[in-house]
Amino acid sequence: MVLIGLNTAASCSIPARIGSRDPPQRLQTDCLGFPRAPSGGAERLALGSSSLADNLGRAYTLSHPLEPGLNKAATQSASGGIVLRRQSHRLGQVSPGVFRSGYFNLAALDGALPSLRSRIDRAVDLDRGGQAAQILVVPRYKHTAALDKRLRADARRLGRRIDGTAGVAGDLAELTDYAHVSSSKLPLVVAVVSFLTFLSLVMILRAILVPAIAVLLNLLSVAVAFGVLSLVSGLPSGSPLGHWEYIDTIGAVAIFAIAFGVSIDYSVFILVRMREEFDRTHDHEAAVRVGVRRTGRVITGAALMMVAVFAAFATSNLAIVAQLGTGLTVAILLDATIIRLVLLPSLLLLVGERSWWLPAPLGRLIGDLRLT
Repeated sequence: MVLIGLNTAASCSIPARIGSRDPPQRLQTDCLGFPRAPSGGAERLALGSSSLADNLGRAYTLSHPLEPGLNKAATQSASGGIVLRRQSHRLGQVSPGVFRSGYFNLAALDGALPSLRSRIDRAVDLDRGGQAAQILVVPRYKHTAALDKRLRADARRLGRRIDGTAGVAGDLAELTDYAHVSSSKLPLVVAVVSFLTFLSLVMILRAILVPAIAVLLNLLSVAVAFGVLSLVSGLPSGSPLGHWEYIDTIGAVAIFAIAFGVSIDYSVFILVRMREEFDRTHDHEAAVRVGVRRTGRVITGAALMMVAVFAAFATSNLAIVAQLGTGLTVAILLDATIIRLVLLPSLLLLVGERSWWLPAPLGRLIGDLRLT
């Protein structure tokens, strides 16, 4: 490389080396042979370019032996890929469906590293041959009956596609199944309980129409309680009561059982007193008046105490507790006031002495059996 000095004084240049491995340079000297430092930016730029070129050349010389090794590795990798493709092709010819078989994928999962296999086992039952699998579904919105219905429909379609059994599991699914079973069996429970209660009252009162009227009025009080629950559940948000998205099935069964039992207790209390007075005087109207007068205050007082307890439950933030308190408060308050003190006496007076009618064969069957 030729360096062009920009000084006006005469100058000379001689080749020089600094160390055995330094690139060749030319030290600028004056005419007497003494070195001089570069005096311009162009000279410094020229020296830097020369050093960069020499270093790049040395780097190329050092990296040149790597090229044959890289070429050899690429050749070996390509040959290995060719061998692998040939073996896969032969395996596909022998067993055309091997790569589409679920057992092929299952074998790959079963042979995974222990840490990975433990995580896979949460979704696929590897210990029992992969006969079961689990898909975790995280709903974006709150679980509703519509979402549960859609998931179950998807599960049925999936079961048909895989020729297996697919279902929906989890806590919410279990609660939904329980609610469905309870709702479907509730009419049967109501019918059985009502019939057994009717038979018990027939033996206690030795009559047919009076027990039938008592059971129907009990069912009426429970039905009104559920109607009030439906109305209250539609109240706007922020109301002291209601604003429930649904009526809990467990709470509905509890409301029916407790309200029906308390109503029957009140019925037995007042009707037995009427029956005793009718047997003594054979005056139906007097028996009704005496029964209401002597038991009305007791029934009303007991009902008010129970209403005070259940009304406190109605203010709970838990839907099932609030529904239980609201339903029982309405059912007991209605039964102990309007039904027992107004409707029941009115119906008995309307029917008259026929209320105490009992067929002779049934009377002989019952005999002298008394439950009171």
